[in-house]
Parts: sequence; C-alpha cells; structure tokens
Amino acid sequence: MFVFILELRDKPSLTRVISAFSSRFAQRSLTMVLAFRHKMEIFLLIFLSFIAFASAASPTTIWVQWTTLAIIVFFALLFDLSFTDDSSFVFDPDADNWRRKTER
Repeated sequence: MFVFILELRDKPSLTRVISAFSSRFAQRSLTMVLAFRHKMEIFLLIFLSFIAFASAASPTTIWVQWTTLAIIVFFALLFDLSFTDDSSFVFDPDADNWRRKTER
C-alpha cells in the first residue's frame, strides 16, 4: 500500500494537480473563498446540528427529522461548493438573449 502511494506521488500529472490545488487556496484565505450563501449554509447546518443533538435527549423520535434536514442541508452545501461559483448562474428568462449568448 505504501509503495503504491509513493508510485502515485512520483507521477507528474498528480503533482501538477496537487500543486495547482494548493496554490489556489494558498493565495486566498477561507473567508475570501466562501461566498455569503456558503457561510449562511454552514451556519444553518451548524444550527440544525445543535437542534438535532438537543432533541436526541427527548424521549420522542423528533431527532430523526432534524437529522434528516441537517443531512439535506449538508449535501446541498456539498453540491453548491462542488459545482457552482459566483459566475455559473445567469438568470435570463428571455430566450432570444440566451440564444445570442450561446450561439456564435
């Protein structure tokens, strides 16, 4: 297993990926990387987690619903961080404008 990891580390493509990834986040702090919506999603996730843990002490099974909601918010945050950035969503309901932007 350790030899396999060393073999992967010696590949130039993997080192380029690691260096590009580390240089991207080394230049900016975490607060600059996260948008306001990401910070609000993290706050909501922490808040729902506290509610889920607090409701686990009660004799009812309400903690399952709060935990399910926290899991949904977690995966929404994960997909938001993985697949979107500030310039990826463009709201333009006019089809002609969209056609002009995409067709060249």
